[in-house]
Amino acid sequence: MPFSKKTGLLGLLVVVLLALVLLASGPDEAQLNLPGIPAVDRDSVTRLTFSKAGQTTIIERSTDGWMMLQPLQARADAPLVEALLATFSEEKPVDLRVDDANYETYGLDDNNGLTFEVFTEGDEPDISMVVGWDVPGGSTLVRFSGSEYIYRVRIGGRYRLDRRPTEWRNRTLLGIDPGVVETIAFTSQGARTAFRRVYLDSSADDASFRWSLVQDPRFPVDQVELGLLLDSICRMRASQVHAEDFGVGWDDPLVVLELSLADGSVHILKFVQDESSAGVGLVKVDGDPEVFQVPLRNFKSFTRPLSLLADRTIFSFSRAEMDTMALRVGEKSVKLKQDVGNGTWTVVEPVNQEVDIRRAIETASRLAALRADGVALDLDCHALGMDRPRLRVEVDLAGGSRKVLNVSGAVTTGDGGRVYYACRKDLSRVFVLTGSTLDELLWVFLAH
Repeated sequence: MPFSKKTGLLGLLVVVLLALVLLASGPDEAQLNLPGIPAVDRDSVTRLTFSKAGQTTIIERSTDGWMMLQPLQARADAPLVEALLATFSEEKPVDLRVDDANYETYGLDDNNGLTFEVFTEGDEPDISMVVGWDVPGGSTLVRFSGSEYIYRVRIGGRYRLDRRPTEWRNRTLLGIDPGVVETIAFTSQGARTAFRRVYLDSSADDASFRWSLVQDPRFPVDQVELGLLLDSICRMRASQVHAEDFGVGWDDPLVVLELSLADGSVHILKFVQDESSAGVGLVKVDGDPEVFQVPLRNFKSFTRPLSLLADRTIFSFSRAEMDTMALRVGEKSVKLKQDVGNGTWTVVEPVNQEVDIRRAIETASRLAALRADGVALDLDCHALGMDRPRLRVEVDLAGGSRKVLNVSGAVTTGDGGRVYYACRKDLSRVFVLTGSTLDELLWVFLAH
């Protein structure tokens, strides 16, 4: 049915009014054109500046890494700097425009605001902004240089930028790859202990090696334990950095640690105890003036008896290689067999017995990489009568070989605890197992 002219005019008026309503209720134009923090290539960054209440901290990239130039000259903490740059390696879109005044309320005034700048090339910063307070939800209030507007943006929190100059100082003692260390030497109370990397086949691509005790190449060095110790040394970080005159006893340190590297260089670390604080140690590296503060336990490991670095490896093979595992106590025995197809276990002695599959798999995994709680270097398996053990654990491998571990009865220690001696059939070394280690190992057998 055709509309009258009057009806058409009314319809047009409704459309115009509806459009006006939609425009009036639409988003604020200022919120549609929000700026963002541009991404910067962290490898291209040359300088960072942090300014607050008239004090400026400048960190600059040099051929030796990150250096602090102001307010003091020292090596900067590279991991801390790199972690911060990673935050700005991607563009940070702004969440919301908040205000254009009341800077004090938002922590953006001259007393509270932190000016942060990132430079790559030239004298003009790629990022320049004043950072204010954090707000609920994980965002931070910022004002870009040259603008009066206050924005909300996610930059990981103000605390990552707002640090005292001393907090930007390097806290990594060495920061080297453990793979480049050729010798490790500890000197404590006049006694020197050194370990040397011995390559088994230097022509091989993987250049496999073993650590050997320089003073006694026959000593069974625990490759796992020494490797962990070396790794902790190479990656050790301080909890605090002190001035060069901090601490006493540097002329007669508790421990001197020497690391000789493949390129011929040598790192020397001197450790003393902080007499002003229990449980705290102090370290100087390569004669540099900085004094690093570390937990005392970090270098107590270097003063422990050599026996604690004796090899605690009892077994080392793949769980998939295992055919059977058995516990024999006198005339009684419990034997489990693995289904190599699905990795499950069944009891074959005594017959018609059920097994906790999960626990059997855990036991097999433990046996395949079994390590003792200690080594008794002053004891001998034969003298202990370990050819007549209290119990015996046997593992038959798919290739036909058999691994045997003989275990003694409980032995009371000087502190009232109980331990068990254990010997492998093919070794004279006496291993020490705690009661809890043995209980966990035998649980799946003793349940039958």
